[in-house]
Amino acid sequence: MLGESDLYGTLFGSADVGIHSCAVALESGDPGRAAHEGAALRLPVGIAGPRAGHHWQDVGRAWLLIGQPDKALDSLISARRVAPQQTRLHPSVCETLHVIAATQRRQTDTLVGFASWVGASL
Repeated sequence: MLGESDLYGTLFGSADVGIHSCAVALESGDPGRAAHEGAALRLPVGIAGPRAGHHWQDVGRAWLLIGQPDKALDSLISARRVAPQQTRLHPSVCETLHVIAATQRRQTDTLVGFASWVGASL
């Protein structure tokens, strides 16, 4: 007999709990916890790219909210690595990039290159 997770091709394990914990911390006003716990989370190799990508987008927003724009950009780069199309098209990525650019004294080649890849002008 198939369970619901078999029918929809999804599983819910400890990585999913960690992803949701990070998202809840971010949305409930605790970006520090979201950034630190989200960055420390080790996602399994077989996790769906869009799920992992959205996680890294959230971690990037969290780092930015606690004043760590370099770590925010690193998280967006992680999102790009696991879910390139989602990362390129997600509105929060563009918003995060704009705030990173506004908070940095100089725009790095990495930031400018990433923004160009997304199609955002800084």
